[in-house]
Amino acid sequence: MLKKILTIAFLLILGASQAQENKRLDSLLDLTSKYSGTKLVDVFIELAKMQGESDKTQALQTADEAIRLAQQIKYTRGAGLAFLAKGNICIANNSPQSGIAFFEEAKKIFKNIDSKLDYGKACLGVGESYAKQGLFDEATKSYQEAISYFDYIGDFKLLASTYYKTGTNFNMQGDYPKAYMNFSKSHEFSEFIKDSIGIGIAINSMGIVKYNTGDYKAAFQAWSEYEKIMNKLRLWHNMSSAVYNKGIVYMYWAAYDDALASFDEALALEQKSGNNSNIASIYNSMGNVFHNSGKSENAFEYYRKSVSFSEKTDSKSNIAVGLHNIGDLHLHLGNADSALYYVQKSYQIENTLFNKVGIAETKATLGNIYIALKKYPVAFSYFDQAELVFIEVGFKNGLADIYKKYGHAYADIGNDSLAIKYIRRSNVVAKEIGLNQVQIENLQFLSTLFERNEQYKEALQYQKDFQRINDSVFNQLSLDKTAYLSIKLEKEAQESKYAQLQHAQEVASYENKFKDYITYFISIFLIVVALFFYSRYRTNKRTNARLNNQYQIVLESEEKIKALLNSSYDIVLMVDNEGVVLAANSKAETTLKKGEPLIGLHFFDLSEEFFGNQIAYSISIVSKLKKSKNFAITSKADRNYEVNISPIYKQGIEVSGLAIFMRDVTDIMTSIAEKKELENQLFQMQKLESIGTMAGGVAHDFNNYLGTILGYSSMGFEDSQDDSNSKRYFHQIMAASKAAQHTVKKILTFSRNDQERKLNRVNLVEVAKESLEMIDSMRPLNTRLQLNFAPESIEILGNEVELQQVFINLFTNAFHAMELEEKAFLECTIGNSLFEEKHKTNIQNLKSNNIAGICVKDNGMGMDEKVLNRIFEPFFTTKDVGKGTGLGLSIVHGIINNHKGVLVVESTVGKGTEFYIYLPLI
Repeated sequence: MLKKILTIAFLLILGASQAQENKRLDSLLDLTSKYSGTKLVDVFIELAKMQGESDKTQALQTADEAIRLAQQIKYTRGAGLAFLAKGNICIANNSPQSGIAFFEEAKKIFKNIDSKLDYGKACLGVGESYAKQGLFDEATKSYQEAISYFDYIGDFKLLASTYYKTGTNFNMQGDYPKAYMNFSKSHEFSEFIKDSIGIGIAINSMGIVKYNTGDYKAAFQAWSEYEKIMNKLRLWHNMSSAVYNKGIVYMYWAAYDDALASFDEALALEQKSGNNSNIASIYNSMGNVFHNSGKSENAFEYYRKSVSFSEKTDSKSNIAVGLHNIGDLHLHLGNADSALYYVQKSYQIENTLFNKVGIAETKATLGNIYIALKKYPVAFSYFDQAELVFIEVGFKNGLADIYKKYGHAYADIGNDSLAIKYIRRSNVVAKEIGLNQVQIENLQFLSTLFERNEQYKEALQYQKDFQRINDSVFNQLSLDKTAYLSIKLEKEAQESKYAQLQHAQEVASYENKFKDYITYFISIFLIVVALFFYSRYRTNKRTNARLNNQYQIVLESEEKIKALLNSSYDIVLMVDNEGVVLAANSKAETTLKKGEPLIGLHFFDLSEEFFGNQIAYSISIVSKLKKSKNFAITSKADRNYEVNISPIYKQGIEVSGLAIFMRDVTDIMTSIAEKKELENQLFQMQKLESIGTMAGGVAHDFNNYLGTILGYSSMGFEDSQDDSNSKRYFHQIMAASKAAQHTVKKILTFSRNDQERKLNRVNLVEVAKESLEMIDSMRPLNTRLQLNFAPESIEILGNEVELQQVFINLFTNAFHAMELEEKAFLECTIGNSLFEEKHKTNIQNLKSNNIAGICVKDNGMGMDEKVLNRIFEPFFTTKDVGKGTGLGLSIVHGIINNHKGVLVVESTVGKGTEFYIYLPLI
């Protein structure tokens, strides 16, 4: 009895200190006087759970009392449930380390009494405690243990919940495939038990995974479905989360009006639900919208709202996020010292939450700030610490980001090799977990780095990869309407506040009527003075804000112009009337001073080293004319430049300086010249083709005429008497006509296209002889021919017309090469063996005992190695204009390849050239 009285007294003390608890808490207190034994322990446990929402200390005391009572009456399960409650209270109050010890104690108790359901719940609590600390691997092990017990007893609701928490764990690690699989399992079990809330939450989480992997359309669809489910259930808080998530997608798509509209709707739903846990996050996201759209003042306002609201609700994690965002915005605006102050405050709070990932992310941001402050050793120290944590917990999102930060930092200090190394690491991790946006940024940066190091092949490859991935970027929408509504809302709030103040002043005035006249006049005087100074204060404040805003606009415009000029490939400078450089872009600094600043230097001295006195002369002309003028100059390095010099007027009257724009057009002019040369070569080729077609037509007509001559000559021959002069003359005419017909037949065969790619048995010796006959007239008179043809027939499977082209081109080139030789010598050899033993390496695809070999050798001028490397390029020629098209040897090379043969060329300047051809015999 005494024990019961003491227990009731203890509960009455607790009740007195919890006078503001809800009705359920009061009813639990009432039940303590009605129950005893195990029932009383159960009431204590429920009471501790309720108190845990508002007062951790009292809740733990109540749970301890439940444990003491349970142990006293040997209610073992009740003691385990009380330890379980203590663990959950610690989790709810950001003390996960303490919670693990309570859950482990509960596990021991439940294992001894073989309570599988309760043991699974204790495992689940251990997992949540580890997850709160960012120890994801340990958390996953505990979740898997809990799943095995819940699966064994068939508790599908707890299975759905545990799969959901396991998925959340993998999502935090950046292992999105496993996260999606576990959320899908949670969705499956929730559908099986028809748990609409569980279904909706699982769909919401799958949408988060889709968002993290860059599938924003799928994420948006998932959250729309989640919104419908929560709307049907009238769960405004969950519906607020769905609308909020959709706003995040709109923000990524740069549809800022839609994003703000979604956040406003989410805020209204959250307030309607009475659950204010998400309001701070909504304010943070609204700040992010203004941050991304360049509205820094609005962004600061909403970040501060988030921090203020979080302080009222004592939400340390949201306070840390808000301060972090304020620091990020200061860093974005170039205020590194302010950024350091806010992020350090965020870091101090993160340390009290035991959230390893949050701490590591904050360290990464601190590293970025120290990069901005040019304190690289400190920055790299923070990066190292963050990297170790991300590796330890397996947080791949963080790894991708920290490697990217490393890369940009090393690029900033000019160590491009390390920058490329870390950006590549970041890209590997981003690709592994599907972070498309990080890949896009990395690929673009890698392309820039390789281009900067003149490694254009790698730069081009990364640029192509960037363009391939970056195919779904949305355009930014206007923020005018949202800004207008926001300003209007603030104005209404100010007017309401002013009305309240005015009302208070009227009440005070009414009360002062009862005072004496002296007090009345003193009060009026003080009010007037206060209003005067308040008015002055407000006016000064508005003026300062307006001036500061204009100053920021000017600074921003100046930075934009500077960035625009630095992105130009042209040299851009501004000089005063004395020629002193007032401004210069990075291209000018790189060209004229090897990257060193030019401001303050004399431009005439700089330009004289590169351009002589041309620039000074051009400037003198513009100074006299006082109007813009273009010039074409050539540098000492033979680079061509287009120069525009324009006067800068002060107040539209007086010339205060000059703007100089210089563009290197050397490559453009070279390209134009090369294009012209190619056009000329193509025109020459077309003329040759036309001549070939015309030659075929003329030969055909000539053949008809020869037929007529031959016919009448034959009749005259038959009608003439034997041994007469007429018969002898007709015989000569017939012989000449047949010879002419043979020549015409060759021309027709060469010009016909219907022979292309028809392969027949071809005797190489016959083709070579016919080719020599066809071009014999082109042979220089002093040329001696030596033909070394094998006695047996050398036959291959080929196209006779194409092979004829090969011989004609090779003989023609040899004749041209020997034009200046007094004793020209051309040798053509055709056999069925190798000419040189060293050629074995060139004919690996041919059998050395079954080949046809052709050698064309001359003693002409020969070729050097540079010319030899280019002889097979189309349109490449060393002959004078009108003597060659540059197509002959490229055609020869193509024909030999089509016949599955090998072409080898050897040449020595001043000694001659040898062409070796190997073809497969039939």
